[in-house]
Amino acid sequence: MAEQMIPSSDDVLAELRKALQAQEHAQKQFKVAEEQQLGAEDAKKPVEEAK
Repeated sequence: MAEQMIPSSDDVLAELRKALQAQEHAQKQFKVAEEQQLGAEDAKKPVEEAK
């Protein structure tokens, strides 16, 4: 029977840190996308009002 590899606590912490950094990066990208969307909507308003 093969021995199961049990990750060390350092390995687990490293994986958690990577996941947290990825989540933080995704949240920043989402915020930028939201701001761009709001900017695009604001830019449309004068065009629609001019019609």
